[in-house]
Amino acid sequence: MFGDTMRRSKKGLSPLIAAVLLIVVVVSIGAIVTGIVRGMISENKQTVSSKSGEISCSRDVMVTILQIDDQPQICVESGYVYAILENTGSKAVDDFQLVVMGSTGVFRNESISASDRFTIGEAQEFNASYSSVGNLEQVKLVPKIKKAGSSGYHFCSDVAVVYSGLTGCDEI
Repeated sequence: MFGDTMRRSKKGLSPLIAAVLLIVVVVSIGAIVTGIVRGMISENKQTVSSKSGEISCSRDVMVTILQIDDQPQICVESGYVYAILENTGSKAVDDFQLVVMGSTGVFRNESISASDRFTIGEAQEFNASYSSVGNLEQVKLVPKIKKAGSSGYHFCSDVAVVYSGLTGCDEI
């Protein structure tokens, strides 16, 4: 008899309340997992879009310094770099970054674009100014292509035109 009274006096959760609590816990865990997975997917999506630009650069972009009689058409004079570049790749180039390295520093000109895109098979003359860097040691022209679905550019540094041993323009 004493055992029956104790069993009846125990307080517990009704099956309905237990079911509701179980559903709330399961839905909460599902929401947390969904939030984490969405964050991972968006990070991966950004990585993939940035890597696709790199793949496009190494596969499709190729710019060379035009040569006439085995003489590269690039020179420096009065704080300007002059070059005739040829687009030998399979994709148009939208802009270039000029990097001039010298004995006392580095100068970057972020945009030396011609008036139009640098189309496939085209040769174009470029000139760009640079500030004092001491004795000129190297010039680097980095092609830039527009990112798909964005107003920004992807720098194709892996296919940049790098030239050392620059001469004055009167020597070409």
